Amino acid sequence: MTIHLSPREFGVYQLMAKGLAQTKIAETLGLKHQTVRGYVKNLYRKLGIHKNTDLMILDRFGDVTCVPRHSLPKLTPQERALRRNCYALYKLAIKIGFLIRADKCSICDSVEGVEGHHQDYTRPLDVVWLCGNHHRIAHRNL
Repeated sequence: MTIHLSPREFGVYQLMAKGLAQTKIAETLGLKHQTVRGYVKNLYRKLGIHKNTDLMILDRFGDVTCVPRHSLPKLTPQERALRRNCYALYKLAIKIGFLIRADKCSICDSVEGVEGHHQDYTRPLDVVWLCGNHHRIAHRNL
C-alpha cells in the first residue's frame, strides 16, 4: 500500500520510524511540539495505527510505502480550473437540493466523513459517495 504524505509529514514519518520522540522531532525540525503532535495524529490516521511502535513495525516489516506528495504529478492550470468549477457546481447542487448527499460510503457503508468523488470532472453531478479512506484510495488510482 502506498500512502501519499506532504513533505513535512514525510519528514516526521522518517524521524518517527527511527524511534525519535515527538519532542526530539520538534527540536530537529524547528517546530513547536503541538505542530508535531498534529502531524503525528494525521500519520496515525492515514496509516491506520495508534502508536509509534506500530509505525516502526510497519516501516520495517510492512508493505507500506510512504511517498512525499510533491512527487505526484502537478495539475495544469486548466485541470485546476476544471476541478474548481466542478467542485463549485457540486456544492451549489447540494445547497439547492438538486443533489442529495448520501449518508454512507458506497463501498464499505461507513457513515464517517462521507465525501463526493468525481471520476470525471467534466460531469460535476456524477458523484460517487465515499468515506475519506476510500476517497483517498480513489484519488491514488487516478
